[in-house]
Amino acid sequence: MTDGSGESVRLGRLVAEHPVVGPPNRGFTRAALAVGLLGVVVGVPLLVLGFSGDGGSRSNFVVGLPLGIGLAGLLLARIGADGARRARDGEVFVLHEGGLVHRRGSTTTVVPWSDIARVRDTGRAGLLFARHTGRDVDCRIRLRDGRRLRVTGFTSQAATLSEAIHTATAARP
Repeated sequence: MTDGSGESVRLGRLVAEHPVVGPPNRGFTRAALAVGLLGVVVGVPLLVLGFSGDGGSRSNFVVGLPLGIGLAGLLLARIGADGARRARDGEVFVLHEGGLVHRRGSTTTVVPWSDIARVRDTGRAGLLFARHTGRDVDCRIRLRDGRRLRVTGFTSQAATLSEAIHTATAARP
């Protein structure tokens, strides 16, 4: 494996480019952030009041629910913001006959199929919010030198790219 855009010529014909496009709905990320902040703003004072009372007169459910929803909302917002940042950085996966080129910002990584040690897709398309968090496709690529690449649902045609990587690495000698 080498770093540098000139090396991609050795990988053969260009098959497809798959840019990271970010979350499918940026409004979901904004809504998750708003819900998260509201939940934390309401939940923290309730938590403080719950502990300062006289022996648990408040239900733990009432105290914990807004805080739990708030933390979940903040987590969903962070995942969406990470996908948007990857798209803004210009991350792209370029599929060639002989391997994969990964570009993010000013870094280019050329990966022949022989340099891939393992490919695993742990995506769960049926989960709640999977498409909005990029978890509908979660293809983790481990390289022989220990580095890792990750294709998520935030990548254009991620399922097709993941399948192509699986097929190419399974077919090698």
